[in-house]
Amino acid sequence: MIDKVIMRLIKDNKVTILLALFGFTYLLWQAPIRYILEGVLLTDFRSFYFAGRSILNEGNIYDHNSLIAYADGSGYSGYVFPYVYPPLLAFYSAPLWHLLDGREATLLWMLLSIVLGVFILVAVTHLASALFNQKTKGKNTVLPWLSLFLFVVLPFGNNLRLGQVNIVVLAFISASLVLSLLYNRDLPAGCLLAPGILIKMTPLVLLPYFVLNKHYKMLYGCVMGIMALSMPTLVTSHGLKTWGFFLDFADTMGYGKTIPGLPDVASVPNFSVAGWAARLTVSQSTISFVTQIVLALLGLGLLWQHWRLRQNSQGKLLLLPYLILMIIASPFTYLHHIIYIYPGLLLTIWAVWDGCCRLRVPLLFCLISLTIIASIDLPAMYKDVDLQMTILSSLNLYALLCLFGIGLIVPNLCIMVKE
Repeated sequence: MIDKVIMRLIKDNKVTILLALFGFTYLLWQAPIRYILEGVLLTDFRSFYFAGRSILNEGNIYDHNSLIAYADGSGYSGYVFPYVYPPLLAFYSAPLWHLLDGREATLLWMLLSIVLGVFILVAVTHLASALFNQKTKGKNTVLPWLSLFLFVVLPFGNNLRLGQVNIVVLAFISASLVLSLLYNRDLPAGCLLAPGILIKMTPLVLLPYFVLNKHYKMLYGCVMGIMALSMPTLVTSHGLKTWGFFLDFADTMGYGKTIPGLPDVASVPNFSVAGWAARLTVSQSTISFVTQIVLALLGLGLLWQHWRLRQNSQGKLLLLPYLILMIIASPFTYLHHIIYIYPGLLLTIWAVWDGCCRLRVPLLFCLISLTIIASIDLPAMYKDVDLQMTILSSLNLYALLCLFGIGLIVPNLCIMVKE
């Protein structure tokens, strides 16, 4: 009997299983397993690991010199970047990192990232499939492979090689989108978005997306989740002190400011709006002013368009502009942040592909071409062609802004059947 049930599940979900298998194989191929087994601590994971270990010793995890000193005292001689996130991740990972040495911790982190990467692939594909017309069965067989193509194009492998936390945060975002948009389970969806906000802060930008799509309970769930996750970090005096350290550190993260221990805000790998402005002017006040004006214009344009679409389901197609605004609004935007556009990108491309969209062919060409441009490590090439510190040294940003613009107009051009 159990065998029959298992075979039925496999038969009913064979495309999903095949998609997950391809995704797992790709991520495993991209993962730097050999280096981890040799004892290499991945570049960005070092910050998470030593911040987690240091916080139980009541150190200031936002003091870069203290973090480096702790790493040196632990026998690690490599460079450790500053910890630039809220304390939540360090608090909750601390007991585990104290039990594991560097190699074991990195392997566990890599396994978690791969599993969550597969979850993102399957969840986002399911989201796009369920939100659109299911009558065109022949077309819908294309969706999983389109999703896999975008998954491969976007820099998920770059995140694995760095040991970044973005895959974890994107998994929370993807889960909240599926629960809210497909199943109207807004309270648990909000609770799932909460850890993403407490790890990275930038997912706060998504709250207006849910509210204007009439998923109001997302706000309540998000507040409940933030309170529930934050309270254990506040019950000790050191917990309160660490949040104080974080608030002090946040003052150093303003637009145009360089965080001690990180590359200069004007360095070409940073293609945020602030990074673009910093390469055009040296005045911190001017950088801050220009950045805020540009982001305000983008944000107001997005909110105005969403307000116009608030009475129908077309507003759900504005996910891509929200996700792009989320990443370029940060003072620092690097290549590994591009993966956040994946859910919105798939929804937008599938809307053009399957949603009776006018200008289908040119829009598809532009969307895919711009995605490829945004996902290439162009800053690494600027030095060879002498494009550093010029207006041309932000090509990734320009590609994202073009995607933002297309994402704004697609809801007016395409029909989303599910109301």
